[in-house]
Amino acid sequence: MRVKMPSWVTSATAVCFVIGGLLALQFTTQRKAGIPGRYGRADLLAQMLASSQNESEKQKEEINKLRGQLSEYREASTKRQELLSLVNKELTDSQIALGLVEVKGPGVEITIDDSTLAGQAVEDKEPFLLHDYDLWPLVNELRSAGAEAMAINGQRIVGSTAIRCVGAVLNINEAPVASPFTIKAIGDPAALSGALTIPGGAVERLQAYKFPVKLKTVKELKIEALGVAPKFRYSQPVALEK
Repeated sequence: MRVKMPSWVTSATAVCFVIGGLLALQFTTQRKAGIPGRYGRADLLAQMLASSQNESEKQKEEINKLRGQLSEYREASTKRQELLSLVNKELTDSQIALGLVEVKGPGVEITIDDSTLAGQAVEDKEPFLLHDYDLWPLVNELRSAGAEAMAINGQRIVGSTAIRCVGAVLNINEAPVASPFTIKAIGDPAALSGALTIPGGAVERLQAYKFPVKLKTVKELKIEALGVAPKFRYSQPVALEK
């Protein structure tokens, strides 16, 4: 005896078959297309996170490497700047020593003139006129006291400077100059002044023969550059041994 199934049971069964078929078709399609399911997506996200972390570590390493290179470049640049500054300083010092540049600074200024006894001399006035041997002691005293730059009547005094009498004229750097003579010297004003005024020194000897001497310290004075640069024809630098 057959039991007649209600019509809704048949309909429900048909719907279930249809849904099951659709789910099976979707799963098959996902596998063919490589689309992961719920759990496959979690694995993919984990892989993506691991990959991102690895990439981040690589970027950090690259950044640290670049920072190290930058630090090396900065250190090398600093060393080059220090070397350049040192070379520039040595060049400037050499130019000052050779008298090739005008300089300024504190120091002393001394002015001397022919002796007042020259007008009283009847026969020979020569001993009462200023000569090269009167100026050299002043220059030497100033040098020994640390004068860094000197000039006499605008003529820069350097190592190659010659001060000599040619007849009635005094030549300095081959340029004729006449009294009164003004000597400018840059250095410690107290040291320079003290060197010139020591008992029995160059100034005192000049004053003993009535040569007028005026000495003063100056906070800032200027000394001209050498008119003609010294030329070296025979001297050659000695190569440094490696």
